[in-house]
Amino acid sequence: IVVQPEELYYLTGFYTIGDSAPQALVLPHDGEPFLVARLIECDLVPKLSWVSKVWTCPDKASVSEVFMYAITAANVQDGR
Repeated sequence: IVVQPEELYYLTGFYTIGDSAPQALVLPHDGEPFLVARLIECDLVPKLSWVSKVWTCPDKASVSEVFMYAITAANVQDGR
């Protein structure tokens, strides 16, 4: 799980001026990497990075709940 904006940019090419908002890149051992980002970023991710799967979080939603939902849906909750 990568959360630092600099590391997200280095690994994916994705950069946003909204980097103070919670966001994360999840790199599962067996599975497709995905980003958890603000809803407003959903159009930017495919344009600025190679990551094709994005879980979005509306501004009023709980980022931790969206993150846990994404982890569970991707079946990586038992990772190392």
